[in-house]
Amino acid sequence: MQFALFINAITPVHFLICAALYAFVLQEVGLSAEVPVFITSIAATLGVVGVLKLVCRVERRKDALVKLNSKKRAFPSGHAASSALIAIIVPYTLSNTLTLTMVGVTAGVLAIGAVLVSASRLTLKVHTRFQIAVGLAIGIAGPLLCIYYLTPVLVGLF
Repeated sequence: MQFALFINAITPVHFLICAALYAFVLQEVGLSAEVPVFITSIAATLGVVGVLKLVCRVERRKDALVKLNSKKRAFPSGHAASSALIAIIVPYTLSNTLTLTMVGVTAGVLAIGAVLVSASRLTLKVHTRFQIAVGLAIGIAGPLLCIYYLTPVLVGLF
């Protein structure tokens, strides 16, 4: 329950600060070619989540175990999307510097993290399974589409 409460306290601002720090570290360690794909993946994924929240306007669950801002929307789960996004994009950005085994370990640990984050949202009754599943799907599809379609373009530009 403590983990779930901790995850609940993480806001989009916290996430974006951590993402900016990671992009800075990538730049500083000589992986600057990975930064545009990383930033584009975050922008695309969180953009889709934000638009769906605005368009669908699904209210939060009334039986949630934590007090939530009533103006925030529930569909899709931004926490699930963000954690899945990180589980995909971080191993990708490290794939040219780490061994295949280390990339796999990193991906596995981050995937477990995404599952735990999603489970915490269910534990706190903040989201339904469907809202979490859609968030996970967006969080997986966003970076994969950016990697597949944008990497050739962005690498040529930078």
